[in-house]
Amino acid sequence: MQIWTKGYFKREFLNRVILVTAIVSIFFPIIANKIYDHRIDYGDHIRFALEMAQYKEIRLPHFLWHVFVIAVQKLVFPSPETAAVIVTLASCVFLGLIIHRSLGGLFGTVFGIELGSIGLTLALLIVTPILLLVVLDAHVYLGYIGITTYHNPTIILLRPIALLHFGYVVHVFDNQPISKRTLALTAILTILSTLTKPSYTICLLPSLAILAAYKCVTKQRLGWKFLLVGIIVPSLVVLLWQYAFTYGSLGEQDVFFAPFDVMASWSGYLLPKFMLSAMFPLCVLVFYFKEVIKDNRLVLAWIMFLCGAFYTYFLAESGSRGIHGNFWWSGQISLFILFWISTLFVVKKKIVARGFHGVDLYLLAFVFSCHVISGILFYAVDFRFGFSAW
Repeated sequence: MQIWTKGYFKREFLNRVILVTAIVSIFFPIIANKIYDHRIDYGDHIRFALEMAQYKEIRLPHFLWHVFVIAVQKLVFPSPETAAVIVTLASCVFLGLIIHRSLGGLFGTVFGIELGSIGLTLALLIVTPILLLVVLDAHVYLGYIGITTYHNPTIILLRPIALLHFGYVVHVFDNQPISKRTLALTAILTILSTLTKPSYTICLLPSLAILAAYKCVTKQRLGWKFLLVGIIVPSLVVLLWQYAFTYGSLGEQDVFFAPFDVMASWSGYLLPKFMLSAMFPLCVLVFYFKEVIKDNRLVLAWIMFLCGAFYTYFLAESGSRGIHGNFWWSGQISLFILFWISTLFVVKKKIVARGFHGVDLYLLAFVFSCHVISGILFYAVDFRFGFSAW
């Protein structure tokens, strides 16, 4: 087969080198800036990693990033900040490679370089809500469901693991037997994603329950063994431990129902900011509703986002953690997955099938571009001013 020729591997290697170089060039400045200045979350998380290494005990329930930092520090560099930069930047590179692989070189090549796929990958790495309301309240982050953020290392590590895991999860709807290797990898990724940050898992579980119930009612095939062994059981074991670790040790703190309390305390205009956060996926849903509801990946992604949005707007923590808005992360990671899956749907089922023609695709391209331009603005503002300009 032609794809196994030496030239093919050279082109693949060249494309990966260009992509990785671009990702490092874009994300190294802002990540290093925040880590070496110990801005926002990085200072606390580096301190947790140092304490875990010193006392050899778990200091928080989602500790995978910290384990990686400790390992890199011991194996390569003496500085915990440098180790943090390497782990966080590697997360961005890993995410870019996953997205690029999912696109599959669908846009063709120019002199052997997949400019279209590389460009779309980079765009997906920086998209944010459309910052139209910045003229009213000067906020570039608060009140929106952020798709891309730079200040929190655990959400940055979670994104590639969650995307990889989601790619395996959809096998539950296949009408073919699932191999033991796929089952084992899914279970491992389930554990890793939850130990990185449980925000993704707590959206996935209720979403799968809803879809599984629908499949049962409509008498459709479902991979129950894969669902239970690969996802539900490992998720629940880790989540129960994390809940006991977080709230059992703090006593007076817990989760409670508080509609809009946290989000409204940070910003106004919540409804338009919600729409602007998810404008591209919403347009895809409106334009192709009949096709979307038949696509298992998109349906699951949408249910996950609705779960994440519910957590974001309606749940809060009591005590000192209340103002932190930790359920915000569920909205962010689920929206990022929805954005990615919606993009794949448009590219593979519309652009590749009929070419870039039609008012619908022009409008979608415009909306997508608005997300990308907003992402560039957010990057610049966050790099220059940090949280003071959010």
